[in-house]
Amino acid sequence: REVGGAEANFRAIASAFRSNGVLVSEGHGPLSHLYHLNYQKESNLNRACFRQARGAVVEKGTNRIVSFGFEKFSDPFRNFGAKQRSGLVIEDKVDGAFLTVVRQPELGQVLVTTTGVLHAREAPVGRSSISFFDAFVEAGGEALDYKPNVCYMLELQHPALDARVPVTAPSLIQLGARDMKSLREIPRDRASLGIPTPLPCQFDVLVEARRRAALLPWDQEGFVTRETTPDRATGEFLRQKVKSHAYLALNRIQSEGLTEVLVADVAWTLHRARAELPSSVRGTVEAAADDVQRAIQAMLSFTLSSRKRGLSLAAFQDQLKAIGGSSCRPHKVLTDMYGSGVIHDMTPDDLRDHLGSALKGDGKATAIRLWADRRVS
Repeated sequence: REVGGAEANFRAIASAFRSNGVLVSEGHGPLSHLYHLNYQKESNLNRACFRQARGAVVEKGTNRIVSFGFEKFSDPFRNFGAKQRSGLVIEDKVDGAFLTVVRQPELGQVLVTTTGVLHAREAPVGRSSISFFDAFVEAGGEALDYKPNVCYMLELQHPALDARVPVTAPSLIQLGARDMKSLREIPRDRASLGIPTPLPCQFDVLVEARRRAALLPWDQEGFVTRETTPDRATGEFLRQKVKSHAYLALNRIQSEGLTEVLVADVAWTLHRARAELPSSVRGTVEAAADDVQRAIQAMLSFTLSSRKRGLSLAAFQDQLKAIGGSSCRPHKVLTDMYGSGVIHDMTPDDLRDHLGSALKGDGKATAIRLWADRRVS
């Protein structure tokens, strides 16, 4: 600032962020003194300052942080080295759009920011003609009592959003709050806006959250774990996502195409899902799911009959491959069991139970395991 002034300072900072994959956007008009940071997939998320560039709004020249929600957090297998320090609260992951809200006197109203744009008025909701700010107003956001120097973290649910379970009316859910002077998080009950918060789960153990995430239907995103005690140095409550296997599988089907395991993870949850599959994949997934179910049933039936006929391992493996495909997880388990000879002393119930046990720890095969339990019995 002393050498080149506020503008030179901003240019240097923007260049440093951009070189690490962070998108930097300048404000316009009444917001021209602000800039917005948004991490991208290629950002260096091993460094906290880039994880914190998640829709943060900063003032040029002073570099005062005007609005900042949560730093980027992920599932328990990609938590960037963070370690649990206290007990956990586990809540349902809300499927909506993340917003931050701060009182901004120069605007004469609140500043509502998304992770993608500095002002929510700049971005449309899904493929609709309304902006995120319009949706925020529809949900009653302007009528809430926002305290000065506090950033509120909200999740917007709206009929125009492309959510897995469409809603019929707009609403806001409070996720958290932050003191913008100290930048420390404020416990939610001490900065309540009087609106709903995420539904708490009846369990508080991470292992149980992982187990249940493997069983959730494709239209439920999963859970968020939050420590009960903030970090002393940063004031942050460590959070982690534990996502539904079927939810992630459908994401990958939509972006990468069908595979047997992905289809299995989605298809076994169809009967418990609240929503219909997206029309772009519905027919294909349902047809492929029927094929996978038939293949698994055929593999189990063939294994039982092969034991009676005394097929060699090579013959068993070749014929099983023709039925289920060599990339199928049950194919490997059944082949190993047949080759070891353990299968020759098994009853049909033993085979079903052993296959289920062998697949139990494989998250991507959860659907196949459950199908095996249901179909064979």
